[in-house]
Amino acid sequence: MLTEALLLGFLTFLLFLVRRRPPGLPPGIWGLPVVGWLPSTSVCLSDQVMKLRKVYGDIIMWRTGSITNVFLCKYDTIKSALQRLELSDRPAFFTYSVFSEGGAIGLIFCNGLQWQRNRRFTLRQLRNLGMGKTELEGAVQEEARQLVQDFKKHTGKDQPLPLSIGVAVLNIIWTMVAGTRHDMDDPKAHDFIRLIHTTNEHQQGPVYLLNIFPWLITLAPKFLKKILGYYALKNDLKSIQELMREFIKQHKATLDPSHPRDLVDNYLIELQQQSKDSPQDGNLSVEDSKV
Repeated sequence: MLTEALLLGFLTFLLFLVRRRPPGLPPGIWGLPVVGWLPSTSVCLSDQVMKLRKVYGDIIMWRTGSITNVFLCKYDTIKSALQRLELSDRPAFFTYSVFSEGGAIGLIFCNGLQWQRNRRFTLRQLRNLGMGKTELEGAVQEEARQLVQDFKKHTGKDQPLPLSIGVAVLNIIWTMVAGTRHDMDDPKAHDFIRLIHTTNEHQQGPVYLLNIFPWLITLAPKFLKKILGYYALKNDLKSIQELMREFIKQHKATLDPSHPRDLVDNYLIELQQQSKDSPQDGNLSVEDSKV
């Protein structure tokens, strides 16, 4: 009898800890133990947040699974928050960390000072390559002309938008990043666009549950991970990383430090200079250049 009473008391204490709301949080929904309060799949998330705004105000807390979310619903508050370095970090989501193989690297997935340095370097190089300048207009107009010519091949019948629209966008970015462009009907470019679309679909599918229940990554059996799309997403990202490694390998083989062609060249040159000046304290890495 004493054992059962102690066990009941211990379970009650655990339930209290799970349900207890930490101090200092804004008003909002705490929800049930473990699961929190999951959003409806039949109503747009922004509409659900706007409904909560009427009850809780412009700063709302909403716990989903293991994640405590805070929504900002006022322009001045959002602007002030985005200017603060301590609020600039990315969420520790599986669908983010899997891109960078668990690390905080690259321009998109790093945080803090590393993000500031990578962002500053990348923006400086992209501006030097024409981003935000009138000289890029010629490239945009040429891609638009090529796109119109490709669209003429698809007239006369109902069909989805051709992949060439993605190739046109890719070419504008890829000319600055990797110094190359693709024809509108290039099979390799089409395969890459399909891979990006598939990856986005997998990211927004059931695998999102691993973001709000991260303990499932460790505890879930293989068949459940397969159902959630864990392995499919990892395979997609492996394919993307292999393509990036090949681009970097090609750039290394043809690199001329006195005549950089694109962002990847400038990145590799900066890495070489960094290794000479301060090999132990460098901010950039080859892994950064992949993401």
